[in-house]
Amino acid sequence: MSSEHSAYLPLQMVGSFLPMFRALHPNHNTPVETSFRLRLLQFACIFLRQPHLSVASISSATGPGQSEYEDHGKGLSSRSSIEGPRQDLALQASLPSFLALSAVQNALQESTITELWMRLAAGYMAQAYAEQVLEYHNSRSDLLENTFRWSFDHECVAEEGSDEWLINEMFDADANVINLWEKIKNEHIRAMEYLLQHTS
Repeated sequence: MSSEHSAYLPLQMVGSFLPMFRALHPNHNTPVETSFRLRLLQFACIFLRQPHLSVASISSATGPGQSEYEDHGKGLSSRSSIEGPRQDLALQASLPSFLALSAVQNALQESTITELWMRLAAGYMAQAYAEQVLEYHNSRSDLLENTFRWSFDHECVAEEGSDEWLINEMFDADANVINLWEKIKNEHIRAMEYLLQHTS
């Protein structure tokens, strides 16, 4: 078995467990907590495959600083010549899973997003964007907007229960929460614009 195939095996196993279990036991109602734990395990499999991960900078809840992202970018660039970039392992690919996992957790706890989570999520998006620019040399004009697109959409037509629907519901909060999320997102967007100007 190749190393590349073995790296995907845990993710495939986790992803196939629940459909197989439901097929074998169609009359058994899977507890919501079980679905959440499987989703958490699946996200962990995706997240831990990241070869250029900077956990400290992603988990920082103190707000963005341009130097932080520039330092992280230097680390990405220095390793890319050795390992070679792989878009399927990029943070950008794991971002929807992170948001869906957060949405399920919020629904289970019947809570709303907190400022701490907002800063974590915006930092995750910023790291994903910085990695695309500095590691993968992605120059798409809509990259920044697409990375930070996550917010409540009044016109969302996603199927109820889908990941997209859950994420949209998570952002459906009172005006104060929505305004704070937009403020924090914009702080990180400005930091990424600064990064782009000084690395181009």
